[in-house]
Amino acid sequence: MVRWVLLALGIASIGLYVLLPAGLGVVAVWPARAAAEPLPEGFAAARIETGEGRTLAAWYRPAENGVAIVVLHGAGGTRASAREHAEFLAASGYGVLAIDLRGHGES
Repeated sequence: MVRWVLLALGIASIGLYVLLPAGLGVVAVWPARAAAEPLPEGFAAARIETGEGRTLAAWYRPAENGVAIVVLHGAGGTRASAREHAEFLAASGYGVLAIDLRGHGES
């Protein structure tokens, strides 16, 4: 009986202290690929070539006031998750470049 209790506690400990943190770590750093988002009104699709020869997907809208802002999404997000910010800035006359960072969205 004591053996079974110790075995169950050992298995639970391994699951709680090893498998759960490892699984959460994988989920946190492995972003999901998002489906293509429709372009916001007034924006054009753009591609940016990196120094390593990779291509990043982006939305671009030229400035009306001579000032441009690069909009980046948070961890695990895409440019679509920053869409409201990009549209607000564009409506205020700023040029906007919203980028899907490497390994996110269409990049």
